[in-house]
Amino acid sequence: MNAFTFIRRGIWHYKVSYLGVWAGAVLGATVLLGALLAGDSVKETLREVARNRVGQVDQVFIAGEGFFRDQLAEEVRGTKLRSAPVLFLKGQLSAQESGRALGNVQILGVDDTFWEFAPGEGTEVELLRREVAINDHLAASLGLVVGDSVVLRIQEPGMLSRDAPLPRFARGLLFPLRN
Repeated sequence: MNAFTFIRRGIWHYKVSYLGVWAGAVLGATVLLGALLAGDSVKETLREVARNRVGQVDQVFIAGEGFFRDQLAEEVRGTKLRSAPVLFLKGQLSAQESGRALGNVQILGVDDTFWEFAPGEGTEVELLRREVAINDHLAASLGLVVGDSVVLRIQEPGMLSRDAPLPRFARGLLFPLRN
């Protein structure tokens, strides 16, 4: 018996085992390939959603609970970068007709330069004095249609962070007064 005959008989004898290994390898490769394709698809979908939400924005300066100077946007624009000032606050929106209200609503105060960063062409909202623009999801939640009246309550920013402990409370616990 030569080597070729020995190998052929061994393969024939263990054909069921080899078939199982081959099927497992094919199944594993198929699952990995499917996961790779699905992962790339999800990754690209998330990237596209982020691009649509962010528009043409590259960097954002956030002041936390404070504010930047009014002139900062003009100074950044002077460095050949596009910029737009945005006043970002939290508040509550109430619909007059339905009586429904939602709290912790993000409120953006913008000027005309803000719309240059929109993801598509012609994305500009023309508002008159004392008018607000509300996104579709918020309008549907409150049952609003174009022309309805709303009440917008804005949290007044303070000098002290809302997360800061009250000084009198902290002094009473940490540093008791002695006679």
